[in-house]
Amino acid sequence: MEFEKIPTIPTADEILDRSLRRAAKNKKLKTNRDLANEDFIRSVYSSVYDKLMDSVQKFPNFDELSPFYTDIVNLLFSIDKIKHSLGAIQWAGEKVREVGGMYARQMRGAPDTNALRKQATARIASIVQQVDNDLKYLNEARNVLRKLPDIRPDEFTVVVAGYPNVGKSSFINLVSSATSEVAGYAFTTKRIIVGHHEVGRDRIQIVDTPGILDRPVEERNDIEQQALS
Repeated sequence: MEFEKIPTIPTADEILDRSLRRAAKNKKLKTNRDLANEDFIRSVYSSVYDKLMDSVQKFPNFDELSPFYTDIVNLLFSIDKIKHSLGAIQWAGEKVREVGGMYARQMRGAPDTNALRKQATARIASIVQQVDNDLKYLNEARNVLRKLPDIRPDEFTVVVAGYPNVGKSSFINLVSSATSEVAGYAFTTKRIIVGHHEVGRDRIQIVDTPGILDRPVEERNDIEQQALS
């Protein structure tokens, strides 16, 4: 499942710290001060750009999600808000590259490249800090989405619902194939258990959902809405 591939999304401070330390290490190897300052800025903005864009590109295309996962993500977070944060981070990456490249070009033949290096570093840091909340929001979403059950919409699905402590989980364990795993997936304080039963070449998904699903829609809690999806 694509959500499992999303890496930890670093904060603005983490991105800047790693990029600046890497650039400073390379700068020490240069003997020409002006060239060293130019290379420093190029290294910083390239590293920051790569880290920001990597955060964007590792998220799946939400327009291509199945209706099941679209409903689940919207119940847990908001696809529109996730898209907004992804767009903000992409803007920041492109802006960092634009500003960094501009300062790097200005350094050629400039009388004081130290001043330009400091200005460029401050501008880049300011841009990245503007999307710190977006980075944190995406990492929060990532931590939850990667634990979503691997449910395939094209497979026949049996839903086991009912009151707690009546043996639903035991039933799932009993009928699931020995070669299949039964895994719990956290939904706040509850969980959905997905098992599989193989019939010949076909696989049946068996889903143990929390909550009672026969009550009116307006009376269902978030857990039951997730289960209904």
